[in-house]
This record gives sequence, structure tokens and C-alpha cells, in this order.
Amino acid sequence: MTSDLLPADPAREFVAAVQRLRAWTHTVPASEQVGEWECNYEQWGELYAVWRRLLSALPVERWDPSLVSEALFALARDNECQALAHDLAALGVPPLVRLAAAARTRGEADARWQLAHELGLCAGGSGAARARAGASAAAAAPADPAAPVAPAAGDREAAEACLLALAEDADEYVRRRALQSLARLSSSHVEALAAREWASAPDDFPWTKMNVLWALRHIASPVLASRLQEAEDSASELLRDYAAKLRAGVAGP
Repeated sequence: MTSDLLPADPAREFVAAVQRLRAWTHTVPASEQVGEWECNYEQWGELYAVWRRLLSALPVERWDPSLVSEALFALARDNECQALAHDLAALGVPPLVRLAAAARTRGEADARWQLAHELGLCAGGSGAARARAGASAAAAAPADPAAPVAPAAGDREAAEACLLALAEDADEYVRRRALQSLARLSSSHVEALAAREWASAPDDFPWTKMNVLWALRHIASPVLASRLQEAEDSASELLRDYAAKLRAGVAGP
């Protein structure tokens, strides 16, 4: 039997697809790697398809370190559409925890914040992440990696531990997403983390404090009232406007 008649190896297919993506990124000048620049890659559909075949064929816990690294690179580049992260979340909390743990030591911030976000939706019992996963990937490939997986015993605790580690990240946006997800889990650590983020937020960067307000509101914290007053007295117009919207119940994270 000739080699072209043998079944394709999904892991090798995926690595090859990521290598093509990586090669393309090297053709984009650093000055142009801003905003949504990764969306200009023309082969995302192919990469999404092989990703779904990989998820169907090989459990994440069996991936070797090199495959994990390739996955983290692809996740980071897909930070706008987030289809890869949505597909992964459809498999439940453990695969997200596995990749998030690896991302803490060798992944980019653009991979870490996506994993933090999906952990909160998935472990919090929200069907949003899993529903999006099926919808986004179905358009890219016919294969379905798995039916959406409901949170299992121990998933919330594993997700919370992972998110607490991500809440210590050097990158503010990763911490921001981790705090949001911890709030979705109604974690007992939210108020302490929110206090730290509020105290350390630069005056000219209101988004950190806006996120703190959202998290406190999400857990119905008694601390929210005093923080809202501080926000309304702030010199930042953005923060004042957000506080007003939060009081009106029309502000999201």
C-alpha cells in the first residue's frame, strides 16, 4: 500500500498547518503586526478543520510537549475569532486546564487570556462557550470533535485553581480575564483580587478598574457601592461613564 493511501495523522496534519501559519507570520513586517493583523491569513479555514480532526482523534492529555506548543502558538494567533479556543472548550474543563497550565510557562498572553475566559464559561456551567464552539467550528469543518461536555465533579475546583494562577500573570489583560472568570465561578477570592487590581491600576488606564466593578457586581459584593462612588468621582471620563452604565445595568465586562 502506498503512503498516500494511509490514513492521515491528525497531529502531523495540525503541526504542518501551524508551521504554514508560522511561516506566514514571518512574512508580515513587525510594523504591520498590529490590531487584527492575523485575520489576513488566508488559510484559517484549513487550520480550523485539522484542529477539529485533532481534537476528535487524540485527547489533549496525550499530546506531547511539542504538540502543546504548536497548539498554544495557533491559539495566540487566533485571538480575534477565537474559534480554536471555542472548539477546545466544547471538550470540557480538563483540556482547558492542561493547555492553560502549559501556557503559563511557554505560551503567549494572547493564548492565556483566551483559556482563562473559556475556563470561566465552561466551569461556571454556562453553555455559551460550548454552544459557540459547535457553531463556529461547524462552519469550518464537517467533523465534530465531541458533543458538548457538561462540567464534571471536580471541574470547578480545577478551573478555580488554574484561574488563581492566571490571576497572578504579569500581563494585565490575562489577569483581567482571570478575574472575570473567577467572578463567574463565584470564587471566594474575587474581592481580595479585585482590591489588589484596583489599588495597582494606573490612573490613566481605566479598564482595570472597570473590570473590577463588573466582577464585584457579578458576585453582588457589598464592596461595590464604595467602588462605584470612587469611580464616579474619578478624573477618568471612561471610568465615570462605565460606573453610570453599571448602575443602570447596561454595562458588560
